Amino acid sequence: MISVSSVSSKSSKIPGGLKIIGCMSLSIAAFASRTPYTLGLLFLCNILAIILFNSPFIEIVKECKFFIFQCIIIVLLYILKFGWAPGFKSGLLLSLQFVFFLLPGIILSHSITPAQTAKSLSLVMPHYLAFVLSVCLHFIHILLEEIREIYEAQLLRGAKISSKELMKPSNWKDLITCLLIPTIIYGFSMARQISFAAKSRAFNIYQKRTYWNGHYE
Repeated sequence: MISVSSVSSKSSKIPGGLKIIGCMSLSIAAFASRTPYTLGLLFLCNILAIILFNSPFIEIVKECKFFIFQCIIIVLLYILKFGWAPGFKSGLLLSLQFVFFLLPGIILSHSITPAQTAKSLSLVMPHYLAFVLSVCLHFIHILLEEIREIYEAQLLRGAKISSKELMKPSNWKDLITCLLIPTIIYGFSMARQISFAAKSRAFNIYQKRTYWNGHYE
């Protein structure tokens, strides 16, 4: 779970609502970015967001390593269908669009606390929906970390899911059975734990919600 201490106090100068709007705008812009020029501009905008929000650059880079495998798979599939030159270009652009769609959410999860997220979203939507969106946002990097641990464990037990081995389509079945399925199971388990925790605290009984500011008295 993201800790309050991981969100720098310097980023608190920018209201949480503006951070949410900014990152949502970057994610939406990813759908319209279909050329190398616009994707490059979007990359610079994401770097600027990291700087302005004072997000931990190294942590974000570590979490983005998972996207490398996603890019490889998409590019290979496009090459198999359309040929080397057109398939490589189209597949690379599509995979980069996907990365830039998810990247703002990772940046936001490191620059705003869960309470700030829920409090800002509750201004424009019911508090239970704000809670769900806040949880989804701040558990992205937890899921990515779990994927990394599952990946490393499966490599140690002999699964053929390294970057070099995934160049062979015959090894893609290992990617599904050894990485994708365990990740889905973990995601369901984590969702069940969150649901049980909310239910045990009688969530959604009271219409007026309170939010912890992240500081101990």
